[in-house]
Amino acid sequence: MSILKDLKENMLTRASVPEMIVSSTIGWSTTYFLIKQFTKQEHEWTIRIVTALHATIVTFLSIFDWYYINEWNIQKLGEPNTEYEEAVLSLTLGYFLFDFLWILKYQSEGPTMYFHHISSIVSLLFILLRGTSATEVLVGISGLEVTNPCLQARWFLRTYGYQGTPIHFFTELTFMICFIIFRIFYGSYLMYSIVVHPKCHFVLKCGTIILYSISWVFVYRMFSYIFKRYVRVNKDETENEHY
Repeated sequence: MSILKDLKENMLTRASVPEMIVSSTIGWSTTYFLIKQFTKQEHEWTIRIVTALHATIVTFLSIFDWYYINEWNIQKLGEPNTEYEEAVLSLTLGYFLFDFLWILKYQSEGPTMYFHHISSIVSLLFILLRGTSATEVLVGISGLEVTNPCLQARWFLRTYGYQGTPIHFFTELTFMICFIIFRIFYGSYLMYSIVVHPKCHFVLKCGTIILYSISWVFVYRMFSYIFKRYVRVNKDETENEHY
């Protein structure tokens, strides 16, 4: 009950936050329909362009906040949100709301992605309404989203027939290395710091653990793909040389 009371009090003093979230959701939806209208491409093609656009913009805005504006360090957790941070969080929350509705409509993802989006939406909304910890959330977002453009590039290269080419291999390698570095290595450090810090709220700690765990699910899938795509293929080719 105390959590709901705190959120209600903060929401009354942050009247612009709901407006920014609604504006962001409308903005991303409009961007999607405009791109689809002008390019005449399929739904999957269009959503991946919007996803890459969101990831690029939010990564740069997040890094600008915690590196240049706040000069953030790992001990600076649980601080009050700034207006800039709330604008960036609203921008990305609006995207996740739009994207969640999109995957519900087209049924293009499995349970893991649904759980990922729900966890992200709840965590972002909580941080916005509570009014604290935006900086470390933006640190986490920049680490999560920095790999997304490479992920989308892989899909476009496959779609246009470049699978198996050097540029496709380089893109996959870059994505996998960045994923391990940012989501697992640095993600482990950030998750531990948030979980043990006394100023970080319990809800934030739970959301961090959930999203970190989902990253490990993606890692498992990634290594399964590597084994099937490269290890097994090379093994089969070697065995075929004996016949």
